[in-house]
Amino acid sequence: MSENSKIAVTTDYPSYLVENFRTYLNHLLTHTIKLTRRSAYFTKKDLLSLHSQMKGEWREVPNHAAQADYPILHLFYELSRVLDFIKVRRTSSTADALIQTDRIKDFMELTAAEQYLSLLEAFWMEADWDELQGEKRGKAFFAIHSLFEELERFPANEVIQLKHHPEILDSVREFGSFLHYFSYFGFWEVRIDEEKSSELTFAESIELTPFFKKIQDVLSDTYEMYSDPREEQAFAAMEELFGLPSGLDEEEEYEEPAESLTALLLRYFSEEEVRTTFKKKEPAFESGNYLFKVSEGSSSWISLILSSSHTLLDLNDSIQKYFDLHDDHFYAFYMDGKKFGKHFYNAPTDPTGPYVNEVQIGSLDLYEGQTFLYLYDFMAEWEFRIQLLKIIEEEEAAEPLLKEKFMEDSE
Repeated sequence: MSENSKIAVTTDYPSYLVENFRTYLNHLLTHTIKLTRRSAYFTKKDLLSLHSQMKGEWREVPNHAAQADYPILHLFYELSRVLDFIKVRRTSSTADALIQTDRIKDFMELTAAEQYLSLLEAFWMEADWDELQGEKRGKAFFAIHSLFEELERFPANEVIQLKHHPEILDSVREFGSFLHYFSYFGFWEVRIDEEKSSELTFAESIELTPFFKKIQDVLSDTYEMYSDPREEQAFAAMEELFGLPSGLDEEEEYEEPAESLTALLLRYFSEEEVRTTFKKKEPAFESGNYLFKVSEGSSSWISLILSSSHTLLDLNDSIQKYFDLHDDHFYAFYMDGKKFGKHFYNAPTDPTGPYVNEVQIGSLDLYEGQTFLYLYDFMAEWEFRIQLLKIIEEEEAAEPLLKEKFMEDSE
């Protein structure tokens, strides 16, 4: 593939990604999807059914395996969450998948190139890599730079025997299931050591594709744009603990990149094939009163009513008031429910935003049954689970209201 040639994406080039993802979406549209109560993942029934339909998936998976043991389905699930194809609704005993049928149908009308770029953007820029890595959480953030530098030395279509390149082998193993994710996106072809084929991350060799070599620099450049919130909040916690001055001046605050990954890749694709891409939808403001349940552990909780015009700062103030906290530590709301995840709002005193006082509850695109996380004190890490129980269409409350309160030590 020459530098000036255009990439022609099909359902099976640069990989089977688009074809398999279409198959996956058709399954979502035609089946009632139940999720596991604890992790809100696919159940064994759907995992087995979907895996049998995935083209190019050679590995046999034990019947008792969990979702993370099916890398392609674990990836598709995370991409579905990013692109709002699936929303998770929880009750005290169940978790259900709310399939967003209209969004899936809109995606299906895109060209193969538009679908591929939409999935790549979601994976590279938005997906929770910790969630995708499982037990090797946090490794990919730090291994990718060294891995890409090593791969610069190798041309496309050259078999890289990993036992002869321990620096690459170590990175690949640190990446966990990313070994397979990169294969699904057509970055490389993987040969697994047959004697250790039961191990997801044990590769004998990789072979970089011409497609990957063409876009490698763009991938590297856009990854440089990404700022890991865990690092920022770790610094904030150290500053708080030792009373250090903030490490960020106003002029040095992180700014979002002006261009997306897709925008930088467009020159490699024909205009006829890529006219638009599919992104996470912009939320519409929803008026009303929001009934939240805030739980600390399993036995202490409160329920609160806030209006759509209240901010997350108002919610923070109510939590601190009724749980007898003091406003002397950093805190954050993690809207995907994952501690130190990408989608967060920080205290106004935190060195980095976005901030809780800048966002109204009605603009958060919340839905009934959704849960998210409030983390207070980045050193002690007090966790509070918040669930939106109901959106009530009535005259909005002027002030946050306590509806119920139950504390473990209350009489």
